[in-house]
Amino acid sequence: MPPDKTVRRRRVALGLLVGLALILLTASFGNAGGIVSSIQRGAQEALAPLQEGASVVLKPVRDLFAWVGDTVDAKGENEELRAQLRDTRRALVEAESAAARAGGEQAMAEFAQAYGLERYRPVEARVVVQSPQVWSSTISVDADASDGVNVGDAVIAASGEGDGGALVGTVTRVTSGTAKITLITDQSSQVGARINQTRIPGVVSTAGAGDPRDLLIRYVPPSEEVEEGMRVVTAGTVGEEGDLPSLFPPLIPIGEITRVEDPGSDTQEIHLEPYADLQRLETVRILTASFNDNR
Repeated sequence: MPPDKTVRRRRVALGLLVGLALILLTASFGNAGGIVSSIQRGAQEALAPLQEGASVVLKPVRDLFAWVGDTVDAKGENEELRAQLRDTRRALVEAESAAARAGGEQAMAEFAQAYGLERYRPVEARVVVQSPQVWSSTISVDADASDGVNVGDAVIAASGEGDGGALVGTVTRVTSGTAKITLITDQSSQVGARINQTRIPGVVSTAGAGDPRDLLIRYVPPSEEVEEGMRVVTAGTVGEEGDLPSLFPPLIPIGEITRVEDPGSDTQEIHLEPYADLQRLETVRILTASFNDNR
């Protein structure tokens, strides 16, 4: 075959192929959106299991971040609530303390008026040391000479301590910053007293059994009638001319008679329970200026 015919055939075939290609290309572009969508759907279907697995794996992480965020927010709210609670509690304590001080001062004023103690200047003191020994009933308080406290000053229970105003003991030593008080339950304590209803004199001292709730009133004549429930108070100054001054002002409540053993005999024992709870003292009042002019 001549070369020119062969070339012409090849050119015709090439033209047909190019035309067919253009037709196919035009048709493909017309359906391009559908093809892309099909590809996307196929990809999504293929990746769906992977996405699900990733979601399951990452859920604890997402939950952790959410918990941390909630915890931070809750912690901030809790701190604010705790601060408000502290402020409220502090305000309540201050209000209660103010009310207690006001009530104590009023009770002391009424007590002083009732028992003729207006000339005494009561000093309130806090108990800082309490003796653990049975036979040595002493306490130490945070008051000293700078507060006007002297050896021999009578000490009574503060309002709210057992029976407010009841006798506690006497100051037996004063040092810098503290004062030692010997309680009426100490084995060395002797308190001039009277049975209030009958004015019978006696001396109150420990019963000797180590019981802080048990005292004796001694030297009461057997002929005198004594009954349970009678009240015992301090005798104060005794003697026709008042020549035997007591360390204790008169009529300070001491306790109440609880029983009488061998009544009417020379060996009778008259037991009484102190009004003040001497084992649980927290604050006391020291009656300063008592007989200061005579000491």
